[in-house]
Amino acid sequence: MSIRLPRPRAAARPFHAYALSLLAILIAPLSMAATTDATPSLTWPQIQSLMKTDTGSPHDGDRVVYEGAHPVVVVEQVLPGFPYPTFEVDNIKNPTLVFKSGADITFYVVNTSQVAPHSFAITTAAPPYAVVPADHRVTHPLVDTGNLPILADPGHYSYAKVGWAADKPGAYYYVCLFPVHASFGMWGKIEVR
Repeated sequence: MSIRLPRPRAAARPFHAYALSLLAILIAPLSMAATTDATPSLTWPQIQSLMKTDTGSPHDGDRVVYEGAHPVVVVEQVLPGFPYPTFEVDNIKNPTLVFKSGADITFYVVNTSQVAPHSFAITTAAPPYAVVPADHRVTHPLVDTGNLPILADPGHYSYAKVGWAADKPGAYYYVCLFPVHASFGMWGKIEVR
């Protein structure tokens, strides 16, 4: 008579291990895709010059305040430590951006990541965000750059210039709509006063 012993169960993988696997599957085809000449790009020296045009003033370590009717915001999309991508404005990760009501805002959004495409969207949908955005307010944002790809030339970075009229006071959010990114924390708040 033989006795069958139960197989030892594999240790449970933490959720972030599954999310990382999903992320790798999702970004691999996109990050290797060649982009066309139509993708606007900047070199690192051009990005540094562009950053100097940002009209915000950092406050309290986690907010950037913009005065005036025509503020300029330069947003970098970075991957400081896998797996958590972030936005940076004035060297602050995912800061709260503060604008006056009625401001006509120009955003320059630059993907400096060499790991994943990113997007920049403005929405009224507050966090938490799903792994794959499904909320109508997120999937139909007020502003959306579309995906900013990794470029084949490592010395060039994709970017987009978008405008937004902050006509109504209230709370808004900027998010990356690329799957998984917002759920991992790639979002920030916008206050219109």
